[in-house]
Amino acid sequence: MKKVLCPYCNKLNLVDEQEEIIYCKECSKAFNLKQGENLFSIFEIRYLNKANNELYVATNYPNAEKFYLKLLELDNTYLEGIIGVLLSKLYQSQLFSSTLKDVNKLLKAYGSGFNFSANNLKLIDEFLIRMMNGLNTFGSAILCHLRNAEQKFYNENCLKFYLDFLQDTLTIVETLKEIFNDEQILNFLKEKHISFEEKILAIKTKLMENYPLAYPPIYEINDIKTQIFADNRRLYKMRNIAIICLIISLLIVILGVILIFALSDKLLIGVPIMGVGVLLTIVCYILNIVFKRKLFKELL
Repeated sequence: MKKVLCPYCNKLNLVDEQEEIIYCKECSKAFNLKQGENLFSIFEIRYLNKANNELYVATNYPNAEKFYLKLLELDNTYLEGIIGVLLSKLYQSQLFSSTLKDVNKLLKAYGSGFNFSANNLKLIDEFLIRMMNGLNTFGSAILCHLRNAEQKFYNENCLKFYLDFLQDTLTIVETLKEIFNDEQILNFLKEKHISFEEKILAIKTKLMENYPLAYPPIYEINDIKTQIFADNRRLYKMRNIAIICLIISLLIVILGVILIFALSDKLLIGVPIMGVGVLLTIVCYILNIVFKRKLFKELL
C-alpha cells in the first residue's frame, strides 16, 4: 500500500500501488498516483525540517511537538517523528510543571513504532542519549533551583516535587528498558556506558534513602525572601530604586494635576508636567515588575 496526499483537500489516502488514478476518500476528487506521492513527500520533508528547526535550533518545544505530530499524521510509523514528539514533550518540563508522566504515556503508545534495523540504530542511540541527558539535566536543575546556599529546601512542595520527579524518571527508564530489550541495542548502549539496570538501581536507591529529607525545610516565606535577596543584592537594590522612582513619578503627576487647576496657563505648565509624570510612572512600574520577576523567578 502507498501513502498519498490528495492535492485538493490534503488528506491522507492509502492506495494500491497499481492504481494510476486515485479517488480521494475525503473529497471524492480524482488525482494521479504520482502527483499524490510527490505531494506526500513534499509535506513530509516540510514538516520534518520545521520540526527539527524548532527542536534543535529555535528550542521552541511546543511548536516542535506540533510539527512532529503533523508528521505522524502523515505516517504514524515515522521514527524521526516519534523520537521528535518524545523529546519535545520531555524538554517542556519546568519546575512544578513536569511532563514526565505524559512522556511515559507517549513512550507506551509509540513503543511499537521503534524499528531496530541497522539503518535506525544510530538514530535510536542518539534518542536514548538525548533522553537520558534530558532527564539528568532536569534533575540537576530541580536541585539547583530548589535549594538555597545552605542546601535547604525552600518549602515542603519542593521536596514533594523532587521525589515525584524521581518516581516518574524511574517509570520512564523501566518503560525504555521494556521497549529496547533488544540484544543489538543493549550491546550498542553498553559501548556508550548507558545501562538501564544501573540507572534504575540508582533511582531506587535515592527513593529508598529519601536523602533530601536530611535537609530541614524552610516554611517561612520571610526566610525565603531573605535568602533570595541575599543571593541577588544588585537586583534587590535596583528594584528598590525602581520603587523610589515610581513614588517620585506619582508625586510629579499629582503636582501636574494641582498646577492644571491652579494656573491659567495650564496647557503650558501643568499638562506637560503631568504628562512627564505619567510617562515616568509607566516606565518605573514596568521596571519594578521586571526586577520583581527576576528576584522571585525561582518561586514562580
